[in-house]
Amino acid sequence: MAESYVPVLKRRIVTADGTGHASKILTDDISNWARDQLIILLRKDAVNTVADQIRLDNPPAFASVDRTRGKPITQAVRRVEITFGSALKVAALNILVAELRRAIEASTTRRTGKLSDMSNWQWVYLRNGQRAAFPQSRDGGIPMGPRDAVILRPKLDYATIANMRIVHGGKGLTLKRTRQRSERATRHNQGLGFLAYAARRARRHSAFRGFNVLVKFTQHKVPGEISTRQGTGTIVITPQLGKRIWRG
Repeated sequence: MAESYVPVLKRRIVTADGTGHASKILTDDISNWARDQLIILLRKDAVNTVADQIRLDNPPAFASVDRTRGKPITQAVRRVEITFGSALKVAALNILVAELRRAIEASTTRRTGKLSDMSNWQWVYLRNGQRAAFPQSRDGGIPMGPRDAVILRPKLDYATIANMRIVHGGKGLTLKRTRQRSERATRHNQGLGFLAYAARRARRHSAFRGFNVLVKFTQHKVPGEISTRQGTGTIVITPQLGKRIWRG
């Protein structure tokens, strides 16, 4: 995501009689506007916002007009809902891998070194909830819409159980707070496994601004998974979606 990216307002509503809540102050007094005028405002504002966000390299990921997908904004009468996704930079993936390697080395005893060998970890890209090949783009960005995710999962069948043993075995990692907020660690950031520690460290990097980075047990299970928990411990990246809703 470009550093100059300005996220869209999350919500803006204009009702048919000119009342309602807006997340910013409208420059025009619409209290006495006719319904046709409000419909024109509805369409114009939505179209202008989409154009502005495209210029910021933040194209819409999902659009619904009058609760119908595929209907043009220029035919909107009552409601326009647009969700904007983001592009995840490849550099962000490298940051997460580096943080995971450090976390594993800091919390485990080196034996074979397989766990900290990042060739034993795998990236999975989900497009609209389905596994897909990573796209190639001009700037190396990975498009991320409402139902997209990038998952870092282990290839080793014991990685999940190793992470859990660190958490429950008293060898968990401690994530200190940023210096701006003091170095004292909170209870929430103590006793972490290498997955959670790496995810939270990565979230602090500007490359992940606009994205969620969380540890989840997913169904992308490793063959022969030792852990009896449902799924494999993975780090999942999803977009923090900006959404705007217009109602006329």
